[in-house]
Amino acid sequence: MKTKSKKYTPIIVLLVALGVGAYLLATAKHDDRAEIETALKSALKASREGRAGGVIEYLTANVDVNGQAYNVNQQFANFIRKYHPDITLGECDPKIEGDNASVKSDIQFSVLTQSIDVQQVTFTLHREKTRKWLFFPDQEWKVTGASAPDAEYQQILAQLQSLGGASIF
Repeated sequence: MKTKSKKYTPIIVLLVALGVGAYLLATAKHDDRAEIETALKSALKASREGRAGGVIEYLTANVDVNGQAYNVNQQFANFIRKYHPDITLGECDPKIEGDNASVKSDIQFSVLTQSIDVQQVTFTLHREKTRKWLFFPDQEWKVTGASAPDAEYQQILAQLQSLGGASIF
């Protein structure tokens, strides 16, 4: 009987180690500010490279741009693949309230050869519950909206219309 218990000891140790690892992952502290900054910068880098899927993974299913809701799947994907918009963020200092956050930043918005400096753009984000490795609870921040001062927004729309791409906004 002792040989059977010795036989199962490595399996039991492995299961206990996996359980402890899962617990540590589930209860790990998150640096929300760093995660928000990473989500924004990664999404902007993906759009610059024309990787629509890279951007969309950081967006919630419906994004609000200056009060207008958009379904991100087709509209944003086509726009990103076609124009490779380059958005450069200024200083990023998130204001976090529970599961919601906002980031006010100056940006530079460039499409093809045209560029516009936009002051005081506000990005809104929401913390969504996810799973890591299919089983372990986790979280990630997703962009839910953006708003720019109306005059700046109208200038961006005019630029996109001149390129034939304003249908997204």
